[in-house]
Amino acid sequence: MWGTSYRDKSTPKMEILVFSGNYQQWVSFKDLFDEAIHNNPCLSKAQKMQFLKSTQETSEILLATALEKVTAADRTQHVMRALIDQGSQVSVISEKAAQQLGLKRKPCKGVIFGVGEHENNCKGKLTIACQSTYTDFKFSTDVVIMNNLIKHLPNETFAKPSWQHIAHLCLADPDYNISRPVDLLLGAEVYANILLEGLIRGQTSSEPLAQQTHLGWLLCGGNISTSFQCNVILHNVEDIQQFWKIEDIQEQNSMSVEDQECLDFYETTMKRLEDGRYVVRLPMKPELEEKLGSSKEIAMAQFKNVERKFSKNEYLTKQYKQFIREYEELQHMKLATSNSKQKAGRECFLPHHAVQRAESSTTKLRVVFNASSETTSGYSLNDLMYRGPNLQLDLLELILCGGNIVSHSQLISKNASV
Repeated sequence: MWGTSYRDKSTPKMEILVFSGNYQQWVSFKDLFDEAIHNNPCLSKAQKMQFLKSTQETSEILLATALEKVTAADRTQHVMRALIDQGSQVSVISEKAAQQLGLKRKPCKGVIFGVGEHENNCKGKLTIACQSTYTDFKFSTDVVIMNNLIKHLPNETFAKPSWQHIAHLCLADPDYNISRPVDLLLGAEVYANILLEGLIRGQTSSEPLAQQTHLGWLLCGGNISTSFQCNVILHNVEDIQQFWKIEDIQEQNSMSVEDQECLDFYETTMKRLEDGRYVVRLPMKPELEEKLGSSKEIAMAQFKNVERKFSKNEYLTKQYKQFIREYEELQHMKLATSNSKQKAGRECFLPHHAVQRAESSTTKLRVVFNASSETTSGYSLNDLMYRGPNLQLDLLELILCGGNIVSHSQLISKNASV
């Protein structure tokens, strides 16, 4: 059996034998693979890995599958594919197949344990009525619903071998060689119900056993040798490389021109007062005057709403006035004066509202200024301000900083002690 096909543009086509695991073939296989693939500087690591994978001969054991007719809620019959597993204590149906049948579900909160005690939560239970695709044989069974059963069976589609001992049989799954989904898993109880006496063995251990059932002859066991051709696998190389790029931790890109301008604006306009407080100007965009609309009517409507709300609560009114007075004393704001010469787009009245915090032991009321409130033009003050760069370290960078973790931890300790 020939495996990987590789051809450099400057050399004739070369074929590399599939390695079956026989130690007598190892030396010749390794020498040829090293020369043609491993030591080739024109191939990426992803391509080399796929070439190596394509030269490994693999085998798969047939699992017993069968087709059966399952009755839906509207009395129509759907042909579904089932895996017959005599080692399972329960029968299972996929969520997709259950929705296709539309049968009434029963509650089921159990947990199904699989290989390695892997837990799967069931999503309900159904009672299904099944019939053979060959005869009038019928049976009913309870099945639990799970999101997914198993991967496609078989793993890969393969050409039907010429097994003489099954040539004349009515197989339960005639297309056993085609990889496709499984809708049902029928357990030991169903297996005992459908089992008949017929049993035919192959001439060699690599040929499957045929077991007669009411659903047809089941095939199981045997070894199916498959090889994966590299000209198919290499179609996925770009996907693998893209996956690596997504998973890779990229260095942070440099600041955009807008972010750099915002940072420069902050550094040139920021100043510190004698009492230790900082004063920072708002980083407004050049289109402020053009796009900022009127906001006075909106702010006044919100203010009157606050007044009406506080007129019924003397304590909150007192808290609100105290807050406003404190803001004036701290020079966070001052009383606005009417100025007819004020340019359009250069003034913005911020609507504000009060947030009550009854659970707070100190501040029962907090006032929030809404700079995201839209003006008559549809733009808010926040829309017309630069956001600025994020100067904080990325969380992933902190976690994976390696040798710098000590310095970061010292920095955290110093900040905590200030």
